[in-house]
Amino acid sequence: MTNLTWRKNIANVPTTKRRRGNEKIDTHQYDFDELGIARGGFFEAILIDASFPLDITISNQTRLMLVSLSNHTEGREILGAPIEDLSGKDIRRLYNLIEDHIETVDTIKDKSTASIHWRTLISRSGIFLGSGEVVCDVFFQTRFPSRNNSECKKQGVLNSQRLVMTQHEDEETLHDNVLGAMKGDLNLIEEACWESIEAYKEAACRHKKLRNEALEDWDLWKHEYYKIARRSGESASFEKKLTYKLATLHLQGFYIYKAFDERIFSKGSTIAFNAWELDNDGLFSSGRRGGKTDRAPAPELSKLGVDLIDQFLVSYYMPPPVVEAAEVLFLIYTGWNPDVVISITAENVTEIRACFEIQSVKSKNNQVFFKRVFERESPRFHEVISLLLDHNKNVERWWKRDNPSLFVHRIKRKKKHLFSTGGDSQHKRYLIQSYGLQGFSKKQLRDQVANIQYLETHDPFLVQETLGHGDIDMTKGYLNQHIIRIINEANIRRFVDKLAATITWAVNGVETVESRGMTVTDIDDRLLFPVGENEAQKHSICDDWIASAGTHTFEVGKAEIEHLKWQTKYYATHAARLKSSNPRRFLLYHVPRMLFCAAMQECVKNSKHSLLLDQ
Repeated sequence: MTNLTWRKNIANVPTTKRRRGNEKIDTHQYDFDELGIARGGFFEAILIDASFPLDITISNQTRLMLVSLSNHTEGREILGAPIEDLSGKDIRRLYNLIEDHIETVDTIKDKSTASIHWRTLISRSGIFLGSGEVVCDVFFQTRFPSRNNSECKKQGVLNSQRLVMTQHEDEETLHDNVLGAMKGDLNLIEEACWESIEAYKEAACRHKKLRNEALEDWDLWKHEYYKIARRSGESASFEKKLTYKLATLHLQGFYIYKAFDERIFSKGSTIAFNAWELDNDGLFSSGRRGGKTDRAPAPELSKLGVDLIDQFLVSYYMPPPVVEAAEVLFLIYTGWNPDVVISITAENVTEIRACFEIQSVKSKNNQVFFKRVFERESPRFHEVISLLLDHNKNVERWWKRDNPSLFVHRIKRKKKHLFSTGGDSQHKRYLIQSYGLQGFSKKQLRDQVANIQYLETHDPFLVQETLGHGDIDMTKGYLNQHIIRIINEANIRRFVDKLAATITWAVNGVETVESRGMTVTDIDDRLLFPVGENEAQKHSICDDWIASAGTHTFEVGKAEIEHLKWQTKYYATHAARLKSSNPRRFLLYHVPRMLFCAAMQECVKNSKHSLLLDQ
């Protein structure tokens, strides 16, 4: 059942519940009589407009919301009112009533998420209100701070606030300094990832050497293994499988633990060995192997917090934190979406001489991504791909997996080893903590790469190709949201610094400017605005524009448009005060400026430079 049905005044809402890849369809009942909500009103229209089946979480939260509002007269009236009688103000009032209740419930810890869940069904609706507004377009600002504001989860480039504070004297200096800072932030992460990969390579190399030594002793130990096989009920025909066991357990002869109870299972084998028990049986008790020690089997990886079992089997797969480092490097080198990268399989990688050809698909629009990686041009990227392919060969040969991704890692499971993919930050925290990095998300790496590319090339079409956007307008909006916004905010901050120094100089002199930590070179008397009725008239760029009107043309560039924005903002804030303090001066002096600013703003809006006003 996927449609809304009614039984008298009870709405049967289809719901879906997904768990471990399985989907279960069920229904929830919303009893309008019990809730005191009138039929034929706003909430019924919302249900009819909804997409079914509803997610079980959304349906549960909606029912809780209805129950809480059933005791509130105003809430019931809004939910039951005809949509032609409602406006956006009524919807915002409804949202406020929802948050009023959430605020009083102590058991709700994450109030921001609760608010979103409780009003999701309403806020997604596309129905038109009597005022002509669409419900989903009604703006509402929640009173609860979101967890997504945390540094590790926020979107956009790395350290954007620090970039805004970049010192500069002109656009070129700002551009170079921001580009250098962004590259530096990305290089720190890249080098930390490579340090972890080099540690893995050293540990794996040493373990392979020890394994080869152990394989040379196969004939000596084979008799003992046959005894264990017979005790375990296995036939002697699985000698080749036991060879693998020997290869995995040989390190026990070199590094003995006081508490090692992990059981090792290989692909296709029913026999399980307990490494600690084997040592007690004397299998690895040869005197030439040395005495017992508490030393880790892979000391090179101890900094990354790698599990004991992953250290013990380091030559048979890449430990999860190392796989995470490889994935982060892949994101840095491609700039692709994290979902696109994680979907890459070994079959998507083709090796031709000293070049890898990689293909992947963006699930949102089925766009194909393609990249060639030449060993001579990108030796590091080439090496990452080689390591991942070797890792996948080992996983395919020895272990069980439920995901074909190139970035599978061992998932902790009881009684078995399963290789699959994990979520963002599952193992990334080891990189961040071990190397003292600031928190970052994989989405931020993509943003960082794209914005660096734009600063280096100023080619939005190249950025569009990297990001996989459907059209160039989406890419322009993306750049405006990130790097162009940072550049503009940095310029505005510099303008504010100059304005502050200028005002301080005008009021208290140069000495005060220096004593307050400002720079004398920032003083520019053209930035002074008239702010008092008795103040002498100050010269402004705007006055030059007015004076030149009708006599000769004047040029309008980025600086003039920037000044226009600040002059307009000034009058928007202070016009009422200026008018009341001195009406005559306001009429003769300020009104011409205001009219000219309005006319010029209209002119710029209709020109090809209108984007500068929005910035």
